[in-house]
This record gives sequence, structure tokens and C-alpha cells, in this order.
Amino acid sequence: MNRISITYDFGARNYDPALGRWMNIDPDRALKKCPVDIFSDGASLPRGEQMRRHSPYNYTFNNPIYYIDPDGMKIINGDEVRRKEAEDQYNRDKETLQSKADYLGISVNSSRKEWKNAAIAKGGKIEWALTKNVRNWVKNSSKDLKNYTSASKNTEARINELKTGAGELFDKIDALDTHVYIQTVDNLRNNDGQNNNDFDVNESGNVSLKSVFDDSNSTHILLVNKPSNDRTTLEVSQHELGHFDYIVENTTSYYNWLKENNLLNSKHDGQRKAILLAKEQRNFKIKILKRKNEKLFNRNIFTFSFFCIQPKIWDL
Repeated sequence: MNRISITYDFGARNYDPALGRWMNIDPDRALKKCPVDIFSDGASLPRGEQMRRHSPYNYTFNNPIYYIDPDGMKIINGDEVRRKEAEDQYNRDKETLQSKADYLGISVNSSRKEWKNAAIAKGGKIEWALTKNVRNWVKNSSKDLKNYTSASKNTEARINELKTGAGELFDKIDALDTHVYIQTVDNLRNNDGQNNNDFDVNESGNVSLKSVFDDSNSTHILLVNKPSNDRTTLEVSQHELGHFDYIVENTTSYYNWLKENNLLNSKHDGQRKAILLAKEQRNFKIKILKRKNEKLFNRNIFTFSFFCIQPKIWDL
């Protein structure tokens, strides 16, 4: 409790018990101010101004029994999380490389030949092998950092597209007591999007979602950068979040259904490219048919060769 203003501090918001009102707007809505008047097209407004049915001061759509939103933001850029991890790893690897350079008495920017000569002079081939490993660590972590930096920008664009193009769905998902980690990729085989859901069942039998990012109350959604056919990126994002919305509202029943049908280890495939899938199935059938014909042909050739061409044993 804040004794000076007599309000309750809930982290992202402050509540005035005397007025029965929240004194702060959603943190994400506070990031931008409305650039145009309130009668403009909602698609051009920031998320807070799109939700005209809900005050930006409301908490969890005035439904705290079902929703909880302590930090005001639950849809998370998973690629930005990975980018920060890659950046930390890259910095650690650079420090290790600098320590190795100091140990060998050379500059960290030395040529490969200089690194090799210094390492062999210090400890022979074994030292050179260890030095190559450290240099490769930096090379690989630098590549990871570059890739996740690019992916983070793509994912942030998709999240912003959701805010402006599907504000109500975004706010509903963002207010759930589940972290949604979104990542963008160039290819998902035959899919435009995919929910990667895993489950955690406690001793009491309560079921909750978990993901590769977080062990509790989280899920992981992958979105393709360029969807198939005429689908837009916003349509794919809404489609996958729609799946998640159902799953989070029916987690236990969904888990039981998957368990009963032996599907717990499978993943939601999202929207398949029907034409490509049909082509793959057709090619697979053709391949099987060819194999059968080859076996039949080889068997007939063997039979013909054995009885018609080979000399009869009993005539010898």
C-alpha cells in the first residue's frame, strides 16, 4: 500500500480503494498517444484508442475472475528474447577470446596464421585445437546474434500488425495469465503457422501450458514470414492466436482429448498448403507403385532367366 496517496500498488497499476478506480492506463497503451481525433478510422490508431468499448484504465476487461494482467504485456517477441540471449553469449565468447589472445600474447584482431603460430609456440597442436574452438565460438555466436536480430524485427512488425489490425483479439490474449512467445521463420514445411504447446500436470491433476521459453503458463507460436497462396500475415496471426485462445480456455479438456487420442507428442500443423500436400501424397503413391512394379519386373526376369536361359542341371 502506498500510504501517501492511499492507493494499492499492483506493479503495473495503482488502485484507489476509495474511488474504486485504477489510476494508470495499460502500460502498452501509454507508449503512444493518439495522433488523430477519436472519430478517425480505428485501424490508424494505437491499440489503446482502438478499444472504444473498453476504457484504457480498465483492468482485464473488467473481468478479474477470468483474466489476470499484472504487467500489462503478455504477448512477447520470442525472437527478441533469443536475440538478448545470443548477445549475452556473444559477449561472453568475445571475453573468452580476449583472454585467449592475452594468454598467447597477440592481438584479438590477429590473422588466423598469427593465431596458429602463437598457439603452437605456446602449447603445440593441442593448444591450437583449443584456440580454434574459441574462435569458432565467437564466429557461431556472432552468426546467431545476426540471425535473431533480423528475426526480432520481423516478429516485432507482426506483433504491431496485430495491435493495429486485430486490437480486440490482441488485448484479450495479452490479458490472459499466460505468456505468448511469438517467433517468425522463413519456412514451416507445409504450414503458415504453428502452436507449439506442451503441458505441465501437477500432483493434483491440474493442467497448465508450458513452452521452450518458460516452464509454466506459457506457449510458443511460430509464424511464417511469407504465407502461402493469398493469405495475409495478419490472417495467419489471427488464425494461430484463435487456436491458442481456445486451448487456453479449455486446457484440461484439450489435454485429456489429446491423451485419449495418443496425440500428446504431436503439434498443431496450422494451415497446410493443400495443393503442395496433395502433390506430395500423389508423388508418394507413384513412388510406391514404381517400387511394386520394379519388384514384380525383377521377379519375372529372375523366373524367366532361371527356367529359360540357365542350362538345366539335370542335363549336365
